[in-house]
Amino acid sequence: MNFKKTKTFIIAVVLSFSLSISAYAVMPDSLVPVGDVVGISLDSEGVVISQLSEFSVSGEIMSPAGDAGLRPGDIIVSVDGVDVKNSTELLSSLENIGNRSVQIGYVRNGEEHFATVNPYFENDKALLGIWISDGIAGIGTITFFDTSTGFFGALGHPISSGEQKELSTYNQGNIYRAEISQITTGKSGTPGLINGSFSKTNPIGTITDNTQVGIFGYIDDAKNINITAALPTAEKEAIETGPAKIISSVSGESKEYSIEITRVYNDYNDGRSMMIEITDPELISLTGGIVQGMSGSPIIQNGKLIGAVTHVLVNDPTRGYGISIEDMLAVTE
Repeated sequence: MNFKKTKTFIIAVVLSFSLSISAYAVMPDSLVPVGDVVGISLDSEGVVISQLSEFSVSGEIMSPAGDAGLRPGDIIVSVDGVDVKNSTELLSSLENIGNRSVQIGYVRNGEEHFATVNPYFENDKALLGIWISDGIAGIGTITFFDTSTGFFGALGHPISSGEQKELSTYNQGNIYRAEISQITTGKSGTPGLINGSFSKTNPIGTITDNTQVGIFGYIDDAKNINITAALPTAEKEAIETGPAKIISSVSGESKEYSIEITRVYNDYNDGRSMMIEITDPELISLTGGIVQGMSGSPIIQNGKLIGAVTHVLVNDPTRGYGISIEDMLAVTE
């Protein structure tokens, strides 16, 4: 993968691992490559710790949750043995507990643990020293759409948050039309970013699974996305070094941009099936190369859908990686 110790950056929206989908028994012969930038929102089964905070007490710094061993990415599922499903229930469970410790049940890497936390009390309120969320949201790109079933795939990698990279409970959610407001171009050492917004009032699709190779779900109305002619899907062995295209709507409309496939990897390795380089002058001028939010952009070669963009090299935003469509669809078999 990285032969010069270059760093890579997963260009994502913001992890879970699920193998429950069963859209295909075998890889479909053809799919519609999309390339639309969309808003993505996922809910969690519990309260996710997004960040720890500290308090100054008598000149000493304390972090109740951190001191008890909790970390960003942990999912709080119970307080003193009572289940909590969202932030409202968590805050309610901490009301009127008196000046005492509490037992926090949490999930990390798929396993439940317990920690005794000594809260910081302020105005009779018990504060655990955590920033929390009930879900996660961001911008990403739809890779493919199946007009016969409404099934779609996007991103090419999992949606993640916090420090955990193995497992979380972010799974079901929705996708929405997104409006791109600004693009921060990528530079050496600093990945670029698609800045956009979306409203959660009118979802255009439902996310059913968040996996190691992308998010998947269903779109009810094909009119809500860019529909072009379906292309044949290519097995990994058909991918070759040389010219190719990606499809992206970073300009506000779906367009093809030239790339070069510089290396093909035989085995699946964390979303890296091929190394790619952006060669299209228009795209380089617009984004600097590969930016956050472009993950999922479909890759086309020899008239076939061969994969999706997944990573960018931090020290060279014109280069990055892609996952093969075969690897991306393997989870659905």
